[in-house]
Amino acid sequence: MTIRTSKIIYNFNIEQIENDFHFLRFERCHNGKWYRAYQLDKLLGDEYQAEAVLYKYGKYAYAMFKKSLDIYEILKHIRTKGDFENDIVQKVVPRVSYVNETKDCICGLWLAQILINSLGSSKSKYRQFHYSNLTGALIKTPVVRGDTIDAIRFSLDKGDILNIRVERYRKLISIADKYKYAKKPKYYIHNGTSSFSRYLGNNKNLDLKKAYVKAEIEGTKATKTFIDFSSLRRFEKSRIYMFQEFKNLVIQHLSKYLTVEFNHLKTLDTYKLTNTIIKKPKHFKEKLIGKNIRIVDKVDSVESKRFIMAIKETLKEHYISDNALITEGKREKSDAFNIVIIHDIEYYKKNNLSDKYKASDAKYISQHLVIENYYDITPKDINPIVKTILKELLIKEDIISKKVTLFNWDLLDSKKRWVFGTIDEAKRLSHFMTIKPNGEFDIDCVDGNNFFEVSEYQSYLDIIKQTKDNIESYAKFEGIVVSEDGDINLIFNTNEISLPAIEEIKKLLIEVEKDLPENICHYSDLVEIIKECFGTNIDDYSYRVSNLLNNINTLDNKSLDKYKLRKLIKDHLSLNSNDARKLRQHLLENYYVRLNFPKDNKSLQALFKSSLDINFYTQSESEAYYFVGCSKEMINKKIDRATRIRKVIAVSNSKLIFSQILQTMNVDFVRTGQSTVLPFPFKYLREFIGVQK
Repeated sequence: MTIRTSKIIYNFNIEQIENDFHFLRFERCHNGKWYRAYQLDKLLGDEYQAEAVLYKYGKYAYAMFKKSLDIYEILKHIRTKGDFENDIVQKVVPRVSYVNETKDCICGLWLAQILINSLGSSKSKYRQFHYSNLTGALIKTPVVRGDTIDAIRFSLDKGDILNIRVERYRKLISIADKYKYAKKPKYYIHNGTSSFSRYLGNNKNLDLKKAYVKAEIEGTKATKTFIDFSSLRRFEKSRIYMFQEFKNLVIQHLSKYLTVEFNHLKTLDTYKLTNTIIKKPKHFKEKLIGKNIRIVDKVDSVESKRFIMAIKETLKEHYISDNALITEGKREKSDAFNIVIIHDIEYYKKNNLSDKYKASDAKYISQHLVIENYYDITPKDINPIVKTILKELLIKEDIISKKVTLFNWDLLDSKKRWVFGTIDEAKRLSHFMTIKPNGEFDIDCVDGNNFFEVSEYQSYLDIIKQTKDNIESYAKFEGIVVSEDGDINLIFNTNEISLPAIEEIKKLLIEVEKDLPENICHYSDLVEIIKECFGTNIDDYSYRVSNLLNNINTLDNKSLDKYKLRKLIKDHLSLNSNDARKLRQHLLENYYVRLNFPKDNKSLQALFKSSLDINFYTQSESEAYYFVGCSKEMINKKIDRATRIRKVIAVSNSKLIFSQILQTMNVDFVRTGQSTVLPFPFKYLREFIGVQK
């Protein structure tokens, strides 16, 4: 099985690029970065007429000009102006990749990005795009714009990974704290082209009613659902479709110079997500038998009392068989799971009060809830909240008792110890969890600030540092795993994501929303189709089919559309009955009429395999990739988040042993109701670190 990923494989037509464009490189000699440098935006104006500009990081920036312009006159003009007097500006050539004998070039990722940025210059005919050279990206803005614009940012990042994210721009007039954004770049809608351009004039002349600035709305974050296939319109607005739109843009407007394809990975091992440790309330009940639940109100307000009442009712209804086990009071109890309601830290600071948070320890197992986070919850939110609370308390109990109980460690058939480790680089602290064959464990902390401490884990830390120094800079270290035989594997987050079958999903949605054909436009037509499907002998019909036919006969020969047809099937055959399936299949095979988006196991596997289950791919004897999606049961009409691909490296002549512990991610107690993207011991380490704070 192969899947596509967000890594881009691109090919250049260097000869055609050289025939059509000049390139200049700008080297910043003082204060080596171009962050917020308005000079680069000025290159796109009438004075210099650049087609595109690009800055990503470091001291270099680039500009692209049409070949018809005299590049040496432009160079002369640039050097006589004050905008670049402290910078080195020179002509460079396009190349596929950097080679020592061609130092003065623009190549690879940077060449691809500047070509893509040319789609959105302020003079561009592509009105929905604008350039954003200071972030090295192309920005797509909606055609309909108001005080807030949620734009889509296309950027090729390190590792040739296409990154698509949402950026929010707001009109300055709508922002209360305008001083906070005084020094940030301002943008406006260009009247002639409807493009989004940077304002280069004096701030005194800035029209606050027309100027935009990059800014979030307090308490919110600009986001976009990864996949929404509830309708064709929503699918084309979801983030996944932007990947296909990017490819289409390149094909339509840059095919002379550049071709792009998405990378493919071949997955060798797929581990189905079937483990339901705490998915349902009955699973919690089994884990909570005989457990006391203590609810402590340290807020004592109308809101906290209402919140506690909702928690107690949910506990009694779904999770605790004996109501006497649920108590309420002012203090935590040592023989109970404590649910503690407190204020946020700002409240205590503002009122000069001591923070009521108290970490769990060997005596008290507690989960703290900040009341300010729950003011706007609805009744349907309570059960997921309670489930998360109980899950966290069960994990804390394991940590305090130093014994894994939520997962059957015997499944690994381990004879010796396994080690899992993380590093907090900012605090120079490392934590290692050593799990014995019986599930008992110890957690040790290594303080990197203590130069006199000699640790048995120092060899691991040295290996981690050496590997991080040599691996691609875009890969982020996430953890170390040491097998019972001493084999060492390191986990890195690549920022690469897996992509579903975008074109196939769109094709199916088009079929679902397509009108009925002319030969099925009246109820009488449907009667004939029912007879074709179920036979002409009405006496052999099931009661459902008979009811459907009888109902149609009362409707006269009125017009029929897909909405009415779906409703008839739902009301009389039941959506998932064998009769309903048979009729839908008959319509599809004989009349090419698709009534619903397919959600059978085979279809979901074909369309969304990139977002399902645990998939492992061995690239070599020492390198592998894996990603963790969701179970088929979790897919309804959308998938909120992308699935990230992680890289596993076997170091120091070790074997790849990560495939032996894939089942440690087939648990639903790390992310409630979902699998975890790292082996669950890393969750225990995070909780342990949190308890120590």
